[in-house]
Amino acid sequence: MSDRRGHVRHKRTCQTQEDMSDTRGHVRHKRTCQTQEDMSDRRGHVRHKRTCQTEEDMSDTRGHVRHKRTCQTQEDMSDRRGHVRHKRTCQTQEDMSDRRGHVRQKRTCQTEEDMSDRRGHVRQKRTCQTQEDMSDRRGHVRHKRTCQTEEDMSDRRGHVRQKRTCQTQEDMSDTRGHVRHKRTCQTEEDMSDRRGHVRQKRTCQTEEDMSDRRGHVRQKRTCETEEDMSDRRGHVRQKRTCQTQEDMSDRRGHVRHKRTCQTEEDMSDTRGHVRQKRTCQTQEDMSDTRGHVRQKRTCQTQEDMSDTRGHVRHKRTCQTQEDMSDRRGHVRHKRTCQTEEDMSDRRGHVRHKRTCQTEEDMSDTRGHVRHKKTCQTEEDMSDTRGHVRHKRTCQTQEDMSDRRGHVRQKRTCQTEEDMSDTRGHVRHKRTCQTEEDMSDTRGHVRQKRTCQTQEDMSDRRGHVRHKRTCQTQEDMSDRRGHVRQKRTCQTEEDVSDTRGHVRQKRTCQTQEDMSDRRGHVRHKRTCQTQEDMSDRRGHVRHKRTCQTEEDMSDTRGHVRHKRTCQTEEDM
Repeated sequence: MSDRRGHVRHKRTCQTQEDMSDTRGHVRHKRTCQTQEDMSDRRGHVRHKRTCQTEEDMSDTRGHVRHKRTCQTQEDMSDRRGHVRHKRTCQTQEDMSDRRGHVRQKRTCQTEEDMSDRRGHVRQKRTCQTQEDMSDRRGHVRHKRTCQTEEDMSDRRGHVRQKRTCQTQEDMSDTRGHVRHKRTCQTEEDMSDRRGHVRQKRTCQTEEDMSDRRGHVRQKRTCETEEDMSDRRGHVRQKRTCQTQEDMSDRRGHVRHKRTCQTEEDMSDTRGHVRQKRTCQTQEDMSDTRGHVRQKRTCQTQEDMSDTRGHVRHKRTCQTQEDMSDRRGHVRHKRTCQTEEDMSDRRGHVRHKRTCQTEEDMSDTRGHVRHKKTCQTEEDMSDTRGHVRHKRTCQTQEDMSDRRGHVRQKRTCQTEEDMSDTRGHVRHKRTCQTEEDMSDTRGHVRQKRTCQTQEDMSDRRGHVRHKRTCQTQEDMSDRRGHVRQKRTCQTEEDVSDTRGHVRQKRTCQTQEDMSDRRGHVRHKRTCQTQEDMSDRRGHVRHKRTCQTEEDMSDTRGHVRHKRTCQTEEDM
């Protein structure tokens, strides 16, 4: 049926066979039909093609109907002017000849759409596949569909760029007639124009699965968001990246929610003003067995206030971690802060540096506090004119975190002073270290102290040199709460200058142990004392050595008493 003007071309070819003479008088009928349609003219209009084959067979032994049909359809609506491009290819198969008279039908359809014209307008593509199978044993419906959609709305003028890719799968053919539905969607948005305005990107993935055994909903979502608000004029630079995951498919219908967020802020402009940077990560997890909240947060902050004019330089770096997901709903909090200050300008004025680290940990099993602090301070006041030079270095460490909330404290202090200028004045040095530890596993007292002091006041004129060294250790805790006491003390003093004055030394060790395994008394004492007061003029030398041991406990609880004492004196 195609004329000379390019109109519709239609062709049909049909073959029919009929045989009505079987032994039982039944009807044997066969028909085979092919149809072809072509509606594409010469002017670029619609191109439509269809090819269909039909087969009918009505001659079975029981008189049932066997019907088969296979159809292919192709449509192409894309003209030469850049308008809509549409393509469709469809295949259909029908088979109605089973033994019980049920229907077997299959259909497979593919659709492609491309709406992107030449003017830079919307670009849309869609590809869809559909499969239908209605021939199961119980007459249920098996339906499957897979759809992919792509959208691109980014034009040539720098406006919004949006892309979306979506996949959908449907399966309605389970044994109980429930619904299986899956969907996966990805979305990308880019709103960054050419004028330096807001740059925003978002990528989102969504998965839905409604085909569990109890008909519950399984939903998963993963979202990533990026924002960049830094323009060309030196204003605020802000970046944010956020990831969100949602899973609503647990066995009890609870909610599983996870979120991870990163934030970066940079407020440093081109004029030398404040430079501040912040990076924050947040994690939330609401999917535990009891529906509690698990939250984690990690934050880093950096501040730099040093400008180009030599004014104050201040730097701070802070890290914060929060974890609220323990079994009892307690709070786990950690914080680490570092602070650096440098106030030394270019004119030779005061140079001051300080570095401080602070750690807080509130996440033990009973909600107690763990606190650590470390501080270092350096001061240098020596200018270019030969005036005072002063240096001080101080380190402080504090640890207040044991298992039962007791106190662990450590302190380390170093002090150095040098006041000797070019005129030969005083040089002074001091070194002090102190460590204290007051925490054991049962809350008893373990105390340790270490102190070192060194002083050197000897200038060029031969004045005093003084040294002192002191160590003290005390341990008053055993496993059963009994008393174990140990003490170690060393003292050295040297005040002998160049004129032959006193030199003094003292060494003392004391050990006491009053605890055995059955609570009896074991007492030991060891004491050593040495004193040397002999100067160059032949004065007194004194020595004393004393050892004492007492043992009042045997295996049966009787008394075994031992005592050993040694005493030496030398005057």
